[in-house]
Amino acid sequence: MHRREFIKLVATAGIGFMSARVLRPVSALAAELDTVDITLEAKPFLLRPNASVGFHGLAYNKQSPGPLLRVRYGQRFRARFINHTGTDSTVHWHGMILPNRMDGVPNVTQVPVPDGGEFIYEFKPDPPGFRWYHSRVDPQLPLGLFGAFIVEDPKDEPADVEVVLILHDVPKMHSFYQAVAGVSSASMVAPLGAPELAGMKMMGNSKPPRSRNRVCRV
Repeated sequence: MHRREFIKLVATAGIGFMSARVLRPVSALAAELDTVDITLEAKPFLLRPNASVGFHGLAYNKQSPGPLLRVRYGQRFRARFINHTGTDSTVHWHGMILPNRMDGVPNVTQVPVPDGGEFIYEFKPDPPGFRWYHSRVDPQLPLGLFGAFIVEDPKDEPADVEVVLILHDVPKMHSFYQAVAGVSSASMVAPLGAPELAGMKMMGNSKPPRSRNRVCRV
């Protein structure tokens, strides 16, 4: 199946969410800022991939996937996180090398943010490349608390077109809880020899090869 046919199938079948965004150059003003400030508010949200499918999940800033975050390498990043999920929550910055207190792992690197509480995440995103952010409190990630985070490298050669594409299915929470409990018969990992595992290093933080499309699988 060609990529275009697959995207059309996902978009029309109602089996999941799709977010696609063509990136434009960062404005000169944004590129010169010392610190990029954003606010992320997590709260319940009715997710509708199409008119016939509704899922009571969670979202950042009333959208799932959450807002696309984008900084230039070397800039500081500051996020005011507001938790209205109804329970504890945190934000984990996946793929980043940053101070422990900013890592967002509940009860390990950070005391969870209680419902109605706030927390300021502040750090210099590193290394550059395509990353993502998400809640580390189960089951908030499959409920919709995730988004893409791009750290632009000024040394990169510009591509003709850069597209961020995120796909996420409508979760069956019964199956999810079975998987978490270790009693599910469903495969939870890509089989050995799968293309997406080829060349993947189990340790290290090497920058992934640059491509014209940026894809986040969650």
